Amino acid sequence: MGPKLTIPNFVLSCLGPIKLLVIIFDKEGVNIFTKMGSKVDVLLAIGLLIVEVFLWVYIGDAPQSARSYPRALLDIAFILTLILLFTSFRKKVQEAKPGSLFNNQVLLIMLITGVYIAVLNYLGFALSTLIYIFGVMWYLGIRKKIMLILVPTLTTLFVYLVFNQLLLVLLPEGIFFGG
Repeated sequence: MGPKLTIPNFVLSCLGPIKLLVIIFDKEGVNIFTKMGSKVDVLLAIGLLIVEVFLWVYIGDAPQSARSYPRALLDIAFILTLILLFTSFRKKVQEAKPGSLFNNQVLLIMLITGVYIAVLNYLGFALSTLIYIFGVMWYLGIRKKIMLILVPTLTTLFVYLVFNQLLLVLLPEGIFFGG
């Protein structure tokens, strides 16, 4: 039986996609989040803090072994939400240019991500991820050689170690590595 979709889980899982959908499908190119600036970040942070505290209490009824991991994730989420809250008080509202939120750059990165997902099983996780991260960084204008080498390599290595060694999740090996 799968995980139960409760009201707190549903609310928590809907907050990010709702903001993303409003940004993407706004007709004028300037959405309500840009117009309101940091006010939305403050409201979102307060709402997330309330949900996180509620989930912290809600998880309290579970056995110790079952609640330690979700509480650790909630601790991290709580700290990140506090950082969002404090930085949103200091953030200046910037006027957005019409059409600047969902432009050709975003579409191209979405296309590159789709290609990455399509070739993942053929090239394998390691090679696909190295090429993907390098390509996106290059496209976004990062030209420092040390960054273009270290970030893709360390990110790929970290994700591989966490999933393959720690969580025992098999990642695609691809045709070059025996897959």
